[in-house]
Order: sequence, then C-alpha cells, then structure tokens
Amino acid sequence: MLRLFSLSLEALRGATQPFVLKFQSGKPITIVYGENGAGKSTICDALDLLGNSEVSSLKGKGLTPPTSRYWHAANRKPSDIKVTLTATAGTWTAQVAKGKVLVTPTEGRPTVAILRRHQILDLIAGQAGTRYEAVRPFIGIDGVDESERKLRDLIKDVQNRLEFAKARTGENLQTIEGLWKQAGSPRPSMLVWAETEAKRHTGELDVCIALIAKYQKQRDLLTSRTRDLAAAAERVESAGRALSEAETKLKAELEKAASGSQELTQLLQTAHRLFEHQGPPETCPLCGSSRRQDENGVNVAA
Repeated sequence: MLRLFSLSLEALRGATQPFVLKFQSGKPITIVYGENGAGKSTICDALDLLGNSEVSSLKGKGLTPPTSRYWHAANRKPSDIKVTLTATAGTWTAQVAKGKVLVTPTEGRPTVAILRRHQILDLIAGQAGTRYEAVRPFIGIDGVDESERKLRDLIKDVQNRLEFAKARTGENLQTIEGLWKQAGSPRPSMLVWAETEAKRHTGELDVCIALIAKYQKQRDLLTSRTRDLAAAAERVESAGRALSEAETKLKAELEKAASGSQELTQLLQTAHRLFEHQGPPETCPLCGSSRRQDENGVNVAA
C-alpha cells in the first residue's frame, strides 16, 4: 500500500502562498478539516491535478471551458502552478504548460479518486445504480470482476471437460459391452469381466498381434505379386498378338515374293528359248544399247 509523506502546492486555486501538508506517518487514513475557505478543496484539487490532470471542482459551475484558465491563484500565472507529492514509492510533480498538465515521472503515477460534495448528495438521494457508480472508483471492484470472469471461464471449461469425459465414458462402455457380448456375456457382470480381462497377462495377445502383423505383411506381399503377375500376363498376351500380326504380314510378303519370282523365272526361260532360236540380238531389246560383255564380264562396244 502506498504511504503518503507530504503534499506541497503553489499557485493553485486558493494557494496564493507555497503550502506543504505533512501526512502522519503510519496512519492509513488522513482527515483534513477546517472552516470554509481554509483550503480543503484546494488540497483535493492538488491531488486531482496530480492524479487525473484536471480540477474537477470547477466542473458544472457555469464557467466557460476550458476551466484550466481558472486553475491558477490570483495574481499568478498558469506556469506558476506546481504540485509535488512524496510517498513511499517516490516523488511526483505536476506542472501546467499551455493548458496541459505535465507529471514527472510518468511511471507509477498515483491513482486518485475524488468524491465531491454534490456526489455525496447524489449518493444519499439517488437510486441504487447511481449510488454504485458514485462509489465505484473507491472500491477495488475491477479485480473482483476479473476474478469472477476467470471463475466463470474456469467453470465453463470444467463443464466442457465433464461433458467430453461423459461422452468418452459412454463410448467406452458401448465398446466394452460389444466385446462382452462377443465373449458370450460371461457372468457375473460386464464390468467385472472387463476388469478381469484388463488384468490378464498380455503375453499371448502380443504373440497373436505379432502373428497377425506378419500375416498382413505376407498378404500385402502376395497381393503385390498377384498384381505383378497379372501385368506380366497382359504384356505376354499383347506380345502374342503382335507376333501373330507380324507372322501374318511375313506370310503375305513371302507369298508376294514367291509370285514375283515365278513370273521372273518364266520371263527368263522365255528369253532363253528366244535367244536359242534366233541368236543374240544386235541391241538390247529393253534399253537399245549395243554394248556387250566379254568372257571376263567387261563391257565392250559391239
């Protein structure tokens, strides 16, 4: 908790002369009392200026805004205003420059809440909601609100987790019931059977699981080999069709070649008989050339 040591003010409102207020050490509450015009409101205005950068006592008084033109004391200037607060956490000073409040240092600036006389009257005569708003700055309600919000979020999270746990429990019970029925619904009850099964040694089950895994691996391998065999059979069938087509074409070409050789043979035989009967012609009956070959195969002129 912040403990106040002293408050000094100069040229603010009724403080025509420098003034220092000493706070009694070790006391959590300080009461300032005095006659009208003694400066009680000026002390509150000094704390208001330091904590909130305003003088709220001038609000609603019919003054032409901005009210900062009325902050300084008579025969003083706004720049003469100076408020200094010394406390356990440090010292802060507020001054006015061009209608703006400058507080140094800005870190750890004290929080100040002012309850004015008219607000007290509103608190007494107002409705419940108005009363709460009047005293709200003086109650640490923000921390309570934050705690309630976190508590609500925590309750909601727990409820969601509980609903999820209920759903999973229901699913697990359905699974256990199905396995229990597959086992023949042994007595005395489903849950007792499930607890007994859960305590059984799992060595045999591990062996069964290993065998099943091995079987699945071999089955996958066999399936892969079957697909390879089917693909190879398809390739063999395709090659057989291609071979059959090639043989058909070859047979046709052979028949065509045989037919052509018979015609050529008949032509040569006819020409041979003609040459035997008439003798060699002087020129070639095809190209008309008179060149001949000697016994060595060399072309010579006729």
